[in-house]
Amino acid sequence: MIKSIDVCVNPYFSKFKDKYLRPGFWKFLGPEWQKQAEKGWSEKQLLSAMEQANVEMTGLVAFCASSPANGEDCFIAAEELKPILDSNSKNFFGLVGLNPKLKSTDKYFAPRYLEHAVKNLGFKAAHLALHWFDMEPGDKMLYPIYEKCLELDVPIVMPLGAAPPRSGARNVAQPHLLDPVIGDFLELKIVGQSVGYPWERESVYLARNNGNFSILADSPSPEHWISDFVGFIKQGRFPKHDAGSDQVMWGSGFPLMDPAKSRQQFDAIGFTDTIASQLLRENAIRIFNLSVH
Repeated sequence: MIKSIDVCVNPYFSKFKDKYLRPGFWKFLGPEWQKQAEKGWSEKQLLSAMEQANVEMTGLVAFCASSPANGEDCFIAAEELKPILDSNSKNFFGLVGLNPKLKSTDKYFAPRYLEHAVKNLGFKAAHLALHWFDMEPGDKMLYPIYEKCLELDVPIVMPLGAAPPRSGARNVAQPHLLDPVIGDFLELKIVGQSVGYPWERESVYLARNNGNFSILADSPSPEHWISDFVGFIKQGRFPKHDAGSDQVMWGSGFPLMDPAKSRQQFDAIGFTDTIASQLLRENAIRIFNLSVH
């Protein structure tokens, strides 16, 4: 079985559970999930889930969100996540979540904080959850962040699709809204997190026409991937018709999805070994500049 890289997972550990609970985005999952969320998951549970799914490395997000509905935030500083990354450096790497609305006088002013996280703490990518800040990707306030990512040569991961339940946010991250950003930053590595439900075809369109845009398919689960998306992976970009498999990465969606179950659904699609290897590990290693032990 091909070993995989799961590039973007929330560290919903007991240490951080109170932060994740504040915005209330677990409530829609029902009482059983809410009960588990109140306890949090352990690093040991994640490592065990990784082993069962043959996941070699996982990217943990120093998550940053603010709820437009009730003002409650969720912020895990990169410095708080760093000890966990260091204690499991063979298994974990970091993505730093950014708040694009902070002023330049703030300690966590996004461009400066990103540079610190990458240069001093070894983080591999930026993570920008625009739903939680009620900002569209083309907002000019975000351009200094994109410019800093280019300067540091790191990708930026941006959740796409419908706003999370209970976020209270407008739908500000339909995939097509990234089109002008891609055009303005042709060398910026942009990763659309999730397939963009319910606008998956817009994600496919962006990837077909832009080699610097990739899709992290961690939601919905592989059994729900639409035929246009699977066809793009197998057939590729217009007009060259080379395989689009170099622009897609598998993701487990842990803890909402069991990594082993997600991997089983992925394998059931029947990709060739070459394409499967690209989606499961090679693209992640290249895009995130990972050193695999």
